[in-house]
Amino acid sequence: MGNGDDGGKGWKDALPEDIRSHPSLGSLDSVESLAKSYVNAQKLIGKEKLPVPTGPEDKETWNTVFTRLGRPETAEGYQIDRATVPSEIPIDDDFLTNFRTMVHGLGLNPTQTQGIFNWWVELEKGVLGELSEMDQTERQQAEAALRQEWGKAYDQNIVLARTLITKFGGKVASDLLSSPFANDPKVIKFLAAIGRAMSEDSDLLEGIVTPTLTPAEAQAEISKIQNDPNHAYHKGGHPEHQAAVDYMESLFKLVYPEGKK
Repeated sequence: MGNGDDGGKGWKDALPEDIRSHPSLGSLDSVESLAKSYVNAQKLIGKEKLPVPTGPEDKETWNTVFTRLGRPETAEGYQIDRATVPSEIPIDDDFLTNFRTMVHGLGLNPTQTQGIFNWWVELEKGVLGELSEMDQTERQQAEAALRQEWGKAYDQNIVLARTLITKFGGKVASDLLSSPFANDPKVIKFLAAIGRAMSEDSDLLEGIVTPTLTPAEAQAEISKIQNDPNHAYHKGGHPEHQAAVDYMESLFKLVYPEGKK
């Protein structure tokens, strides 16, 4: 080993033949790596060694290994910190029981278990954020479409829908008005339609101003008058002709709020 190359690839040449070919030396490519391996082995001397399972079916040995690595004796032994879980993510006792049973069966220790739980919570937070963003975009698009459809009747129909909820909902209405459900354009449209029908046919919504016509309703009224040759609008000498003209003008303003016809 005095040829200056004893620390390189040829260092094994100086070893007895029966040792030189031993499999345990196969990954050692220098005297330095041999020394490090020896030091690490010395550190383990005197420590309790883990048994090596013979395969997946060696349940007894696996249980011994998992226990020595810190797995609680029972699934109930996992203390899971839920401090970072937002209220929007429902976690009940059944979920935690199933989760504890699952990780116990996998042999995880408490640190690993908490790590997986925290990862899952963060994943759920991300999903909630994406859903919230999508929901907000959809609401804005639906509201824009509703404003286009209702025109000047929009604000009045919103009041009508909310008044209907308040008048007949009681405590439930109070909770509803403070929830995202109350701002859903589809719900508002449905309630406004009911409110309009009720205000026209009964006094159940007494005190609410008769809703302004939507552009579609105003256009239908215009067509009805235009197709009625006996209407005062078509007769210049009729005592109600000017009132009919003014009424038609108001209808056109609802259909064409920018003054375009």
